[in-house]
Amino acid sequence: MVGRVTPPFGSSAWNKLNYIPDLGRFFIYSSDGIVTFSNSWWSYGVLGHVAKDNPWQEETTSGTRQTVITDNSKGFLKSAIGATDTAIAVGSGEAHSFHLDAAHGGILIVDDEEIAYSADKVSNDTFTSVTRGVRGTTPAGHDRGALVNAGAPNPQSRLHGSLVGVRDHLPDRHPFLSSAYDSRRHQLFQAGGIIEINKKSDTWYLCVGEGSFCAKDDVLVWKRLFTSTPAPAGADSAMTYDSDDDVMIVYGGQANGNPTSRTWLLCFAADPQVSGQSVGCPTGRAYPDWVPVNALSSPDPRFAHSIVYDSYHHVVVLFGGVNGTPRDPDETWIYAPATRTWKKAHAKGNLPASFRRPAMAYDSSRHKIVLYEGPDHLYLYDPEADTWELRVIPGGPVPSGGVAHGRLSLDYDSKNDMFVATELALPYALQTWELKGAALDDPKARR
Repeated sequence: MVGRVTPPFGSSAWNKLNYIPDLGRFFIYSSDGIVTFSNSWWSYGVLGHVAKDNPWQEETTSGTRQTVITDNSKGFLKSAIGATDTAIAVGSGEAHSFHLDAAHGGILIVDDEEIAYSADKVSNDTFTSVTRGVRGTTPAGHDRGALVNAGAPNPQSRLHGSLVGVRDHLPDRHPFLSSAYDSRRHQLFQAGGIIEINKKSDTWYLCVGEGSFCAKDDVLVWKRLFTSTPAPAGADSAMTYDSDDDVMIVYGGQANGNPTSRTWLLCFAADPQVSGQSVGCPTGRAYPDWVPVNALSSPDPRFAHSIVYDSYHHVVVLFGGVNGTPRDPDETWIYAPATRTWKKAHAKGNLPASFRRPAMAYDSSRHKIVLYEGPDHLYLYDPEADTWELRVIPGGPVPSGGVAHGRLSLDYDSKNDMFVATELALPYALQTWELKGAALDDPKARR
């Protein structure tokens, strides 16, 4: 393993590393600086040596340049508004949480509508002379008390080698582990997240290449996916992509501080899916859409867990998290999309300890789930043998938050047979580590 702290960007602490094989790079949410809600996406390519300079490259940014670290950027409508109203009032003092870009103005998001405003038109918690339904959204009526969030005032993406202005970008947030790469559409998805007490229920995707699902002008530009059913609201759920059935799978999360136990699918078409299986996407509705699944034998309510899809065994593997009891669970659960059934594993071998937001990845070369617990300890899980194996490999990042506040992330580059792990380097930087896959085969590492 090699390691290096890589400034200048900070970490939101709840990020997920996603390997994009089309680009040969790992993508991760982070921030433009130490501001918690300054949403950017960065990428990293395997080096094979210690970096002399920052090896991360900023791929997209919301353009937010907030000056208050504790800024939550939210408010609530003081009174209902109609589709043609050009004045928006929020609660007392709430307008101060919105910091617009001096050159590009600001964006408010109410329900599914984006609304533009300028600094000279904000007074006494009222935004006047606003422009309704910008960036392809539709002006609509909104009820009193509706949540008002900050949008992306100056979205940018890396096009032709430099960051340039684009049409849109997902609003700033803590994304948690609800991102995943769709290898069929060549799109990186982000669903939900939170801005403190605001539980987001939107869905966004980033095209990484031109093709049947992505026009040339959409490449490397975040776009919102409008669905009839909102994404599962709540914080700290986990998402993975089932490449056999072409669905996103989400489990758990927390609502009002309590763990939940629902299984959700982002379906792109009605059953049967490309595999020929019926996984829970009913006919008679418009797709893409989010669909709750009446899964059998679900795990107990859970948040701050991780799930990974194993394309060799055609199952989802869940580990870790919080279930609302005094002791965090150290259970392994298996979900079979074909039968919509969860099964608690009775795993043998060396089991990982309970962990929140465990760093997990699927090793497509060895057909194993890899969990990095650190320091030194990696665990390999074989769903068919129902066995965890320990690998002790010196080095690697040390968990900065301990088991109670996992910040580690891990993913696997099959082309280079390389694992990349990231960890928060306090106070505001990101450690990056590489591990050759061959290290997992070394007999000296087996325990």
